[in-house]
This record gives sequence, C-alpha cells and structure tokens, in this order.
Amino acid sequence: MLERLTEREQTGRPLRIGVIGAGSMGSAIARLIARTPGMRLAFVVDRDADAAHRAILLAGGQPVVGMDRVSAPPATGIPVSTRPLDLLENPELAIDAVVEATNSIGPAAEYGLAALRRGCHLILMNAEADLAFGPLLQFEAAAHNVVVTSDAGDQHGVLATMIEEIRLWGFDIVQAGNIKGFLDREANPDSIRHEAEKRHLNPVQCCAYTDGTKLNVEMALVSNGTGLIP
Repeated sequence: MLERLTEREQTGRPLRIGVIGAGSMGSAIARLIARTPGMRLAFVVDRDADAAHRAILLAGGQPVVGMDRVSAPPATGIPVSTRPLDLLENPELAIDAVVEATNSIGPAAEYGLAALRRGCHLILMNAEADLAFGPLLQFEAAAHNVVVTSDAGDQHGVLATMIEEIRLWGFDIVQAGNIKGFLDREANPDSIRHEAEKRHLNPVQCCAYTDGTKLNVEMALVSNGTGLIP
C-alpha cells in the first residue's frame, strides 16, 4: 500500500479524498489524509462552518470558501462548505473517494449515494447509516464499479478485521464480542454531560456511546457481515 501511495505522490497522481463531517473523528481523518503520501484533501464539509475551517487549518491547509456547482476549483487551498451536495455535484472538483463522518443517518445516505453515483469510493465512519442503508449503498456501489466500506478503525471495523485474520489462520469463529469497560445502561444525557463536555461531544451522542445503543448498532453490523447470530 505504501509503495502504491508513494508512486502516486512521485508521479503527481494523489488520491483526492473529501471529508463530510468535521467532528473529532472527521477532523482527525482530515489531518491524517493531509499527512499521508499520495493523498490530498479534496474538501471538508460540516454544517458548522467554523468546525470545517478548523479541521482544514489543523490539517495544515488553507480553507477556500464559495465553492458552488459552477465554480472552478482553487489553484491553492482546500474547499470548505456547509452543503455537501454542492461539492459532490461540482464536476470541476476532482474527487476519488469520500469519507462520511457525520452523526446523521438519512442525510448521510443521501451524501453517500451522491458520492457513489459520481463514481467515488465511499468510506463510512457512520455505523448507523451503514446499518440502515448498507444494502442500498452496496447496490449503488456495484452499479458504478466502486467500493463502499465501513472504516477499519472504528470498533466494528477493528472486530471485523480480527475475525477475518483469525479465519485466515484456519480457525472457526464461534463467538465475537465487544466488551466495553464503561457500559452504563442507566446513563442519560444529563448524567453523562460532564464526560461529554470533557470530550467535546454532544451529550446525547455521548450517552449513546455509554448506554449500549452504539454498541448494539456496531454489533448488528458485525453480525450481518459475518453471519454470526446474536
């Protein structure tokens, strides 16, 4: 992989990757893309314009505003917007892949479909959208000869990678689990607010990470993907 990316860097053919959602995960991914040989940030989108600007600045880039469907891409700088479809539907903007890192579900599927129909690969940092719309997104990806996948760094992605490796060793998987040390089924947004503020998270989101809601979504994905029965 590194050899192929290095070749792209040396031959001036970097992968252009757009990031939708500039929260903690999206911002970290944007920074990683900007630091990886053979990759470039194509754009960063967030409904909070300041968050998108911060993500680009943290990645070492310069935000460029005002990109709509008919604008030519800037010679320097990274396009930033609060409207994903404006950039996804801009034919002048070079995009090879899109990372969907919002906390939405329906809109995330809309953005994903737009990316796939444009011929872009799609990486989901969004377990909820994957669980609700995965079959539709897979169907659309196959129709346009591109790939849609959950990222390998979130918990279900890590677990799926481990399962694949153990099966490669010749073992049969009979049980897989994600054992959280901080599971609290009685958590609510008020009781978890202090933790959310410490981690710069929305309290409702943080509660879903703590009370098992997110865990169940992720494990349903693993179950669907591996054939293991809950």
